[in-house]
Amino acid sequence: MTRKHSSTLGRLGWLSLSKLLQSLMSFVAISYLARVLGPTSFGILGFATSLVSYFVLLGSLGLPLLAMRESALSRKLGASIGQMIPVMMTLAALSYLLLLVLLPALHLLETQEVVVKILGWQIIINALSLSWALSAVGLTNISAWAYITGTSFRVALIILLIHSPRNLTIVPFLTLFGAGITVLWQWIGIGRRTQILWQMSWHGTWRMIKQALPLSASSVMTQIYNSVDTIFLGYWINMQTVGYYNAAYRIPLFLASFTTVYSQILLPSATRLYEHHPEALTQRLSESLSYAAIVVIPTAVGGSVLAGPIIAAIYQHHFQPATVPFAILLWAWAMVFITLHYGNILIAIRHEKAFAHGVFWGAGINLTLNVILIPIWGPVGSALAILFTELFILVYLMTKIFRVLGPYYPNISRLFRTILSALLMGGFLRWVNPYRSVFVSIPLAMMIYALLLVMTKALTRKDWYTLSQLVRNHTPSPPSSMP
Repeated sequence: MTRKHSSTLGRLGWLSLSKLLQSLMSFVAISYLARVLGPTSFGILGFATSLVSYFVLLGSLGLPLLAMRESALSRKLGASIGQMIPVMMTLAALSYLLLLVLLPALHLLETQEVVVKILGWQIIINALSLSWALSAVGLTNISAWAYITGTSFRVALIILLIHSPRNLTIVPFLTLFGAGITVLWQWIGIGRRTQILWQMSWHGTWRMIKQALPLSASSVMTQIYNSVDTIFLGYWINMQTVGYYNAAYRIPLFLASFTTVYSQILLPSATRLYEHHPEALTQRLSESLSYAAIVVIPTAVGGSVLAGPIIAAIYQHHFQPATVPFAILLWAWAMVFITLHYGNILIAIRHEKAFAHGVFWGAGINLTLNVILIPIWGPVGSALAILFTELFILVYLMTKIFRVLGPYYPNISRLFRTILSALLMGGFLRWVNPYRSVFVSIPLAMMIYALLLVMTKALTRKDWYTLSQLVRNHTPSPPSSMP
């Protein structure tokens, strides 16, 4: 294993640890909000968040992802920031104005409209984010500290100030405050490491937007099949159902934070590897797929077996209708983790259009399935629509990337042993579930799964040694990254 590859995995180790802390804090806030707001108010919050997310994407047009890729190659960070931020701020302002103009046509209730208007300022804050720049040049520790600090403020204020459904309209303000702290920390960290060269060229702006349009279209399509179900459930059923579905969705979303971290490191690393050592890329991706399967398969199996007890433990028993959607969405998350080894690589090797086409067709399939399944099965139909969509996108993107790089898969022998270990662990959970709480059975299952990995040789001594060395030798020291 090369020093550069070890360094990449080392950054992933520290960033994953910090993301774990941030995600845990956020999840504490989410479970607390669900309990104190109740399904209906919690549903209103989820509905507003989903609606605003479309305008956040419209305000960026895929430029952060493009800027991250180009900055990873050029290393001209100050010039990239100075060129991108004015463009993204202009787009964000136009996007928020469009939201205000369209809001009356949506015929929302007064409380829903107030929450949407406040959360809409997230469009502006998102345009100021420098997470793309930090990821491009490997300054991921600054991102880690920024998100931890912002999340800490937000979670603490939510617990201190939110005590009943009457406090619903305060929640968006606290969300904006935490996001603002995060962005401020990023700017302080960047400002101490590079000089920002401000520039604004209309010709260059139009060129960047045209280049980013495939990425923007794919992001919008991704958002459609990630959140249009929430919009449909709110309009076709009620906000209480949205609350149940939002509760189910939040647990896989917590897991998806690790997918995002890994994606932010994988894309720049794959871009540089393809530019300088393209022959090594598929081998590296095959190794990564094998390790990813070891994580996602047992998580999906175990979460499905314990879906009911997990929902009850986190949200209390009045959120039990979220159980089946949660189990289905776990498998959708597992597919997303695998898919990024194909979709993100298409972006890394400059085949954005192929990626955009896959996401476009996936969004169309998802819209169609939601229209068909939601009236029949409600939130269960929404979860099934996402699962089938992710399966389609995975297969589609695999066929596209294989035409360029050739086929690459996880190690078949290791994959079979991983599945066997996960199924045995799932059987153990079925046996102990009636007798122990999830806080006991989950750690026991993890220990049994680790033992099964060793017994079946899905993970060898060499693998364990490599992972331990990476954590020990390549994880950066947190204090050195503070601005």
